[in-house]
Amino acid sequence: MKNSIKIIVLLISIFMLCNLSSCNSIDTINSENDTAQQITKSKQTENSQKTITSKNENVEITDIQITLGEKSYTVKMYDNASAKELIDRLPITIEMQELNGNEKYYYFENDFPTNEEVVKNIKSGELMLYGSDCLVLFYKDFSTSYNYTRLGVIEDPSALAEDVGKENITVTLKKQVC
Repeated sequence: MKNSIKIIVLLISIFMLCNLSSCNSIDTINSENDTAQQITKSKQTENSQKTITSKNENVEITDIQITLGEKSYTVKMYDNASAKELIDRLPITIEMQELNGNEKYYYFENDFPTNEEVVKNIKSGELMLYGSDCLVLFYKDFSTSYNYTRLGVIEDPSALAEDVGKENITVTLKKQVC
């Protein structure tokens, strides 16, 4: 009888120990979930701050000159790492390809740093980076769902569509002489 009681007490003790242990596991899991949620919230906050920062980075710092065939324009460049990298690579002369009747593009051999955003509405005269190596000059307004990194914008693009034409075009980019 004494052995039976000892076995029952031992089984009850093991049962209670297992339950306490599983409660601790649940607390640990809950704690881990809370920590994961805090990390996720922190990352979301960082991302929203990055978005805010990326929009604040678009402060004009310098001008470059873009020559399309015989016509030259002033481009107001944004203050971001991609625009700075482009400025550092100037002067350059490139052959830009026609695409969709609204843009010209050129693929560089080397990547640029990027700060992509969903642009939604493209305006004539915007100079952007698609991916990390494709320079795009837009000469018509339109809507898009693609992501781009903003580089700069032509000051007065009113005659841009006419000046670039519907064919590929030789383009020279250089630092603006003040």
